[in-house]
Amino acid sequence: RSSIFAAMPPYLTLHTLSAFLTALLLGGMVCFAFFLTPLVFRFLEGPVRAEFLRRIFPVYYRTGAVLAILAALGIWYRGEALGLAAVGVAFVLVLALLLPAINRARDGRDSGDEKATARFQRLHRLSVAINLGQMIVVAVVFLRLLA
Repeated sequence: RSSIFAAMPPYLTLHTLSAFLTALLLGGMVCFAFFLTPLVFRFLEGPVRAEFLRRIFPVYYRTGAVLAILAALGIWYRGEALGLAAVGVAFVLVLALLLPAINRARDGRDSGDEKATARFQRLHRLSVAINLGQMIVVAVVFLRLLA
């Protein structure tokens, strides 16, 4: 019996695909956090920077969610899938709940509201902590998938 999959090399597996997607996710997260965002703050002025960030963050969170969930599906039978699924859910929750609150607080901060400034700082620190935690989980999963 012949199958379309019989001609595929043995290294083309769902595990390999998940490892690749996890590597893409980790690379994107590191690039975004340590290269793109600092460059935005270095080279863009206030209103342009704010508009750019409001447009790019939703793309970042949606892309991260899709990559994490797809990577988790490919290794559904391994414990690492739960870590990737949690990262994907966290991306969705930050996008749906935290990002709008950060944007509202930023608007208030920009209009001179001191309470909004404090709220923005708290929410921003929370988003950074969540993103760092996600990055650690993704890095650990990636290393375990390589082993």
